[in-house]
Amino acid sequence: MIKIPENYYTSRLEKIRSLFGKHNLDCLLIYNAEKEDPAFLPWILGENIFDSTYLLITKKGAFIFIPQWFIEEAKNLFKNIPAEFIGTPEKATMMLTIKSYLQNFEIIGYAGNAPYKELVLLAEKKLVNMEEDIRKIYEIKDEVEIKLLGEVCNYTRNYLENLKIKQFIGKTEQEIAKQIQQETESDGYNLGHLSIVSGQRLQKTTAGFPSDYKIQKNDLVCVDLGLEKQTYFSDITRCYFLGDAEKKYRLNYDLLKSVVSNTSQIITRGIQSKDILGIIRNEFIKTGLTEDSFVPADLGHGIGTGRHEYPEIGFDESILEKGMVFTLEPEAKLSDGMLVRYEDVFYINQEEKTLII
Repeated sequence: MIKIPENYYTSRLEKIRSLFGKHNLDCLLIYNAEKEDPAFLPWILGENIFDSTYLLITKKGAFIFIPQWFIEEAKNLFKNIPAEFIGTPEKATMMLTIKSYLQNFEIIGYAGNAPYKELVLLAEKKLVNMEEDIRKIYEIKDEVEIKLLGEVCNYTRNYLENLKIKQFIGKTEQEIAKQIQQETESDGYNLGHLSIVSGQRLQKTTAGFPSDYKIQKNDLVCVDLGLEKQTYFSDITRCYFLGDAEKKYRLNYDLLKSVVSNTSQIITRGIQSKDILGIIRNEFIKTGLTEDSFVPADLGHGIGTGRHEYPEIGFDESILEKGMVFTLEPEAKLSDGMLVRYEDVFYINQEEKTLII
């Protein structure tokens, strides 16, 4: 397992403080709710956060505000963070406690998914939205983060590629999900998400909650698995072919896999995220998939301490840079209406090439 250096997350606080001078900030207030994106706090603190957590960063210190019943657990989780821990009442009234710490500050940067009603309580202050500035910092992964992501992605990829789907004939998607969760957790990985879609439901989606549908001997099955280790996530999708499905769908699925591989080789530092939409569309045609089979949605996304981070591949204005980590996950709609998807995780290395992580 990758060993995280001492003071690693302390240095991230300093990266955030570097924004103060640029925006003339007195302090910065960041909020996250448990398992929600954007993933500002898990990136800074290095652990999965609680149901409601505020981090106040000042020029000289830091304060973590936690509902009071989580305070001792928070001290253990975030013991490497040089911060004072403040217990608050329930999350709906946390801001009333936090306000007392903001009395001497006039210009407050903010980020995260704090409810609008909470920010209204700071209406007398000058509020500066810092989400994009923080995002630009954590979008660029360093060498340690690349290794952490590589560890969880390699495990997920190997698990899916060695999954013996025939063993599940006659079992429900829910039973399969339970087995996958048990096996991956026994290996020390936490389940981030798990989608299993099979049979005719694949005419509607490749990503859905496991149902009570029982896998049949000629089914097409799509599994989307995301695992978490040390706060870093994977997100990988593979399709499987039972019986007659092998002859009907395997060729097109292999072409889709080529689309992903070819697209990754074209992507380089400096390309705009929205331009990848056209690249994938062109690769569909080049590889022999019809243009009508191209599904222009959910082409990929950034990934790290959040399951879904920026950029939104194929659709936003982001410029891809060295150190960015993202998925590519195009779908193809086949002639009989069935959907297949192939997804893997990539990064732009120091030589500005896009490689599988």
